[in-house]
Amino acid sequence: MTGLGAALVLAFGGTGSAAVRLAVCVLLGQLSIGWSNDAHDAAADTAARREAKPIVRGLVDARTVGRAAVVALAACVALSVALLGLVAGAWHLLAVGSAWAYNLWLKDTIASPLPYALSFAAIPVIVSTLVDPAEPVPVGLPVAGALVGVAVHLANTAGEVTSDRSVGRGGLACAIGSSWARVLTVLLLAGAAAVLYVLLDPAPLAGVLMLGLVALAATAATIRSGRWLFPAVLIVTGVGVVVALVLA
Repeated sequence: MTGLGAALVLAFGGTGSAAVRLAVCVLLGQLSIGWSNDAHDAAADTAARREAKPIVRGLVDARTVGRAAVVALAACVALSVALLGLVAGAWHLLAVGSAWAYNLWLKDTIASPLPYALSFAAIPVIVSTLVDPAEPVPVGLPVAGALVGVAVHLANTAGEVTSDRSVGRGGLACAIGSSWARVLTVLLLAGAAAVLYVLLDPAPLAGVLMLGLVALAATAATIRSGRWLFPAVLIVTGVGVVVALVLA
């Protein structure tokens, strides 16, 4: 997310300074989100034996991680306003706040995709406002961002449905099942690609490449373990945005 935000600033015609300023704020926000998630879910992660988590492996305790999350959040709040300006900074903090709401309240409900939709929809608004506050944001960009956000959420949780259900966890993927979550992920990516293609009116080659990227995600979705779907979605999203912008 940090690299994508900085890259989008440059793609939208922003300066290197603006890209670095956004990268710093996004990094702090992502650290606060990740750490708060691990601290909040420590008991469930331990019960599910998710050994990839440092808390589960005993490398650090949940209280320390929780305190680090609060410190990172405080720095994010201060620097977002100082480095991004009032409007872009407020949008960034809205995105970070929605992610914290997911971690603390919405993760185990069928509304779990909503924070992802809001946060990803906010990305083009933040970038556009930072680069040129006077230029209105094309409505299709936040729409495409929201679709990608929900796809990222489902891709990240589709492979963990069994373990999440075993420890009493919920969320939309658990409600509809892994298979439907994967299908919906691919459909959402296809929808986002279509919105970008219509919005940006790129060369025909871009449409072919974007269809190929969606096909890559669809292929990953067929793998039963689900381990490849999330990285495939991230690759498709990053490359797809670059293709759409470069060939527009």
